[in-house]
Amino acid sequence: MRKWVPWRIKISAPTPIDVFFLVFFGSLLAGIFIQWVVLPAMPGLYAGHGLMKGGDWVWFHNEATKLAEVMRRHGWQAWELRPHGNAPIGIAAAAYFLTGISEPWVLLPINAAVFALAAVCLHGIFTSLAPRRPAFVATLPFVLFPSAAMIYGQIHKDVFSIAGMSAVILVWVKFAGYAKLDWRGVLGRIALVVAGCLLVWIVRPYLLQPLMAASLLAALLVGTMSGRGRGAVWWLGILLCLLVQAGYNKLPAAPAAPAAPAAPTAPTAPTASAASAAPAASTYLERAVTRLNVTRAAFVDEYSNAGSNIDTDVRFGSLADIVSYIPRALQVGLLAPFPSMWLSNGVSPGSGAMRLISGMETAVSYVLLIGLGPLLYGMKDKRPALLVAILMAVV
Repeated sequence: MRKWVPWRIKISAPTPIDVFFLVFFGSLLAGIFIQWVVLPAMPGLYAGHGLMKGGDWVWFHNEATKLAEVMRRHGWQAWELRPHGNAPIGIAAAAYFLTGISEPWVLLPINAAVFALAAVCLHGIFTSLAPRRPAFVATLPFVLFPSAAMIYGQIHKDVFSIAGMSAVILVWVKFAGYAKLDWRGVLGRIALVVAGCLLVWIVRPYLLQPLMAASLLAALLVGTMSGRGRGAVWWLGILLCLLVQAGYNKLPAAPAAPAAPAAPTAPTAPTASAASAAPAASTYLERAVTRLNVTRAAFVDEYSNAGSNIDTDVRFGSLADIVSYIPRALQVGLLAPFPSMWLSNGVSPGSGAMRLISGMETAVSYVLLIGLGPLLYGMKDKRPALLVAILMAVV
């Protein structure tokens, strides 16, 4: 009889459904543990209601509680998606109203589901480049880095925007990596773009423009590198996905938002109304530069004391200013927080520990970035998909 040994057990490669449920239940349990056990045991960091001091989520919760009370008196007509320009308030208020429980933990299933969707999309990107098992391993840093717990364990915008952008990136990676495409595949990709752009639009509508720019560049790259021999359905799918994204860019970002109450960690989010107040511009590019500059200036003004600020003196008066800033933007986007910040203290409670944790994560990221060169050299058959993923991430 053959002797059984545990290391001979073969574990099948996780499917997208496996990834979703593993991440969903893992993040849900972790979020409950953080809100119910970890933070209450740390008085110096605990703001009450399962929330950590020093984050926007405290103000989000307080405003959502007020709105939920108004909704209980007047019904759904009192609800709005973005009170003070911040969608997490509206989402939390709706959850509080529906459940009758005004506690942030009622949002944990929503956060866990959206975070799991982001993990599935990231896993899908990696399965376009490698078999499912190494793709799953490559997804683990996104799931297991301690900073992820702040995204799904508190009231946060990033859980929605990351999932939305990951879904759109997955679509363009699939266009680069899959030769055969039928109408069912086209409809699936359109559905992903619709869902992805909706998640971004809900919390960070101003990100739809750079996401559209990244998608246009991806479409150009895909058409150039892998467009030969593709059928009409494939090309039509690309066109329809671009049209969907263009349609989202026409949606209103938010109504004119009233000024937020005194809360240094939770300012009013920049909106389309702020950009419309800027001087009129004649061309599309000039209008785009103006909107970008107004949005940036609004963040600088509202978050003037934020410890994470970098280059607050930079302003964009023309397209040339943006182009000249790109090298610095790449440095910040790919390498920040810089080592000089890892051991320093910020302005928020617990910022020293958070900077140390982010420093460790960034150090791991530096090592992973080194692998891009050998990856590009060795994956000749997967190079178009890999280049699309890198291009969209860089943009």
